[in-house]
This record gives sequence, structure tokens and C-alpha cells, in this order.
Amino acid sequence: MHASRRAFTMFEVLLVMAVMVMILSLAWPVLDRYRSEYRLRQGGLLIQSRLSAARVHAIDSGVPYEFRYEPGGQKFLVLPHDVQALLAQHVPGSHGPAKIAGKLPSPQAEFDATSPGASGGQQISGDWLTGIAGASEFSGATWSAPILFYPDGTAASATLTIRDKKSQSVTVSVRPLTGAVSVSKVVRGGH
Repeated sequence: MHASRRAFTMFEVLLVMAVMVMILSLAWPVLDRYRSEYRLRQGGLLIQSRLSAARVHAIDSGVPYEFRYEPGGQKFLVLPHDVQALLAQHVPGSHGPAKIAGKLPSPQAEFDATSPGASGGQQISGDWLTGIAGASEFSGATWSAPILFYPDGTAASATLTIRDKKSQSVTVSVRPLTGAVSVSKVVRGGH
């Protein structure tokens, strides 16, 4: 009679580890693709929420708001379109006009420089950036043409694309009549 086995041999352990490594090496590219698609989609959803915030601020304040992004970069801004008109309405002791600045969440993603409105690079006066945390980081950037949101809830028609290093993209669109913002599914492929 044979004695009962109580442990695995070194060969069995190495064999199981080799099979696990092989499965992981086959699954890794697929998992990495899904992860990068998820991060790109999250960037699109962030921009959707910031564009929607610009619309809400325009409706609440009664002053047009604008969204600008850095073509070929990651930065974006939401500012009142006419700072002087908003400052004229400003009540002393209140927080002042709403301003939002931020960056895309994925370091591999950037705003497509070939999107409509991205060309012609514009600078923004440092006065407009007053009150934004880390304003110096945003002051030297070249910005897209503004995407405008009006107090009646309408907006300028706009489409912008966010790309990553793996030739994937997501498109964010603004409807002019309603100011509604939508995000496309992630698209794989060339420019």
C-alpha cells in the first residue's frame, strides 16, 4: 500500500504557476485595452459634466459661460464669457463668478488638436483666472475657441474629441438648441 500524499511536489507547483503566467500573458492585452477604454470614457464623462456645469452657471447667473480646452493638451476651463457683466452683478461678500479649471484624468489622453474650434490658439488674460486654484498652471496655455452656453439654456454647436496614445478616441458633442451634452462610445482606429 502507498502512503497518502500530504503535499504538492515542486514540479506540480511550477507547472501550475507556468499555466497561470501563460493565461495572464494571453489575457493582459485585452485587460489593458479595456482599462484604457475605461479611462478614456471617464475623461469624456468628466468633460460632459464640466460642459453641463457651464450651461447651469449660465442659466443661474444670467451671463453666458464658456468652455475652453487646450488643443493637444489636457487642460480645460469653464469661465464667464463676459467677466465685466458678471462682476457688475457681483454682490460684495459673495463668492463671485463660478470658475472651473481642470485636467483630463488619464495622463495618456489629450484633446485632439484637429477638432473643430481647436485651431487658432488663443491666450486668456490672467485676470480671468483669478480665483482659480493653481491659476499659474493654466495661464501660459493656448486655448481653443470658446464653446458658449447662454442664459436661456441654449449653446453654440460644438464637437470635441479626446484621444489617447493607442489611437482610441471619444467624441463629446453639444447640441445648440437644448445645450445637452453627449459622449460617444470609445472608437478604436486612426485619426
